[in-house]
Amino acid sequence: MTTVEADGKRRLREDFEAYPPRMLKIVGADGVVVPFNLKAPQVRMARGLMAQREAGQPMRAIIVKARKVGFSTQAQGLVIQRATLTPHHYALVVAQGTKAVGEIFGIGRFMWSKLPLEIRPEISAQRNGRGEKMMEFGQPAGHLRLAGDFGLDSTVEVSTATEVDAGRGMTIRTLHLSEVAHWKGERGAATKLALKNAVPDDPDSMILEESTANGHNHFKDDWDAAVAGESGYLAIFTPWFEEPSYRLAFGSKAEMQQFEASLGTGKYGDDEPELAKLIPEKIREWEAEWGWPRASEKDVRRVTLECLKWRRYAIPAKCNGDVDQFHQEYPSTAEEAFLSSGRRVFPAKLVSPVLRRCEETDPVMPTAEHPGPARGAFRATKFRTVRLPRGETLELPLAVEWVPKRKLEDDVPAHWLLWQRPTPEGEDEKGRPTPAGRYVAGIDVMSGEENEGALARHAIVMIDHRSLRMVALYDSQADVDVLTHEAVLAGLFFNRAILAPEITGGWGIPVANGLGRKYHYPRVFRREDPAERMSDPVDRLGFSTDARTKPMMEARGVELLREGTDGIVSRLVAQQMLSYVRDRRGRSQPEPGKLSDALMAWMIAQVVAQSSPIPRDPVERKRSSSTRRKVGAWD
Repeated sequence: MTTVEADGKRRLREDFEAYPPRMLKIVGADGVVVPFNLKAPQVRMARGLMAQREAGQPMRAIIVKARKVGFSTQAQGLVIQRATLTPHHYALVVAQGTKAVGEIFGIGRFMWSKLPLEIRPEISAQRNGRGEKMMEFGQPAGHLRLAGDFGLDSTVEVSTATEVDAGRGMTIRTLHLSEVAHWKGERGAATKLALKNAVPDDPDSMILEESTANGHNHFKDDWDAAVAGESGYLAIFTPWFEEPSYRLAFGSKAEMQQFEASLGTGKYGDDEPELAKLIPEKIREWEAEWGWPRASEKDVRRVTLECLKWRRYAIPAKCNGDVDQFHQEYPSTAEEAFLSSGRRVFPAKLVSPVLRRCEETDPVMPTAEHPGPARGAFRATKFRTVRLPRGETLELPLAVEWVPKRKLEDDVPAHWLLWQRPTPEGEDEKGRPTPAGRYVAGIDVMSGEENEGALARHAIVMIDHRSLRMVALYDSQADVDVLTHEAVLAGLFFNRAILAPEITGGWGIPVANGLGRKYHYPRVFRREDPAERMSDPVDRLGFSTDARTKPMMEARGVELLREGTDGIVSRLVAQQMLSYVRDRRGRSQPEPGKLSDALMAWMIAQVVAQSSPIPRDPVERKRSSSTRRKVGAWD
């Protein structure tokens, strides 16, 4: 009895874990032809796809690649497995360029050529163009095909993203999208969408979207949707230290001890203490996942140090001494992989810990342990009606409450996220009075302009004036009048916070004027530019982001990240940091298709908090006989 007869063709076609080592051959790193034995990350993907199918869901996966894990080879194995065992099966592979087309097609053709004879179909037709290659499996005899005998009648086609005809009427059963992050601009994103829509949504259809990261573009958007559980795609990522070949052994126990003592020092040591904690945590997770025997603490420590020794070697030897390039080629987390294509204002090694912190403070999928921020709105509970100069009236809010989303009326949007309520006056454990919390809000007013399809938004970031920690975030595209009113409500709720609207470009001037002239809000930030000192104080309301202040804002942001005092709890702010870059002229701005509104509001709040004295409250005034201090033009 043959192997195929023993296993059965159906099992061969449907078992993505057992098929590769039994039926597929690849060329190993040493040039020797070997069975395709799956690594642990590849087994993880195979099992995940089969679980989707068994649950009646379409098979979908998005993969952020590191080097040498082998997901591209595994994808080709799945293409060959399905196309050679399923009649009338059309498998399409779309690559970045012509060179990649040849390489991917070569892997698939080699796999087909080494299949056991009993499951290796004949090639009935083939095409070998520069940017498009194809193998058609089926009846090779022309006269039999004319008679209606097409045999297997399945096709594997490999094409470039620029050559493929995404608009033609095709029904794709297996779709492999390779290096998607490097498909150019809006056309690449449109091609990807059209191809995905050509795949039916039944449980036996498959889409594999894989790429190395290339900044925060459409591939990053797909990844975020998968991580959030919004797209039905498996989100697959493997850290570099899961690859066994990325280790360097020590020659002696003394050498290992000396290396351990040096962790966190030297040119590339900044990430080492954190990795020394992360790697053991992951090893324990993998032991539980695969049912491996529990390794001793001594062995886990040895493996961790061997990984870190390899990292010290690889940064100068493989990444030109560039730690950011190491993060891209050999990431520890998916976020590290998504390095910007431009020169980032905020180094990834400083932002990565913030993003990991946000997994708890602002999780994509909240849990009981890490529920994340509350979503809701501020509502005035007490008003005073005032008459405006033109005869209009205004209900001036005097007291404000927080209303969670579940208690809002259907027509009231929940644009606010709240991490922490304001601290009231109180007493310490010894009965001594303690001051109320003081707060600062940076307000970034949207310009109404698009950044390659991404329409600007309003953002308000409220921070604690003393600790600098974020306490609330507003994000919307509401009218300017609504934004002004929301800023007033939030300012009153947070103990009459300092409000600093950005007025650069003129977009924020209506907000600054509304706060000062209409609402007479008591604490609006006032510019102290010497050139404007003779002007009306109300005309100097608002924060100006210009050639003088912008470098100061960015330097302050980097300083806070480096010191670990940034206080960022919002994933949105941290993600906008990674896509905030300098162009060739040195101008800082968000990458194409990305925004920086929440980031700008955070930077404004931090600079204003640094430059403005903390307002005193009655408790503090009782302790001091000094004269009353002022904030800008307001008490």
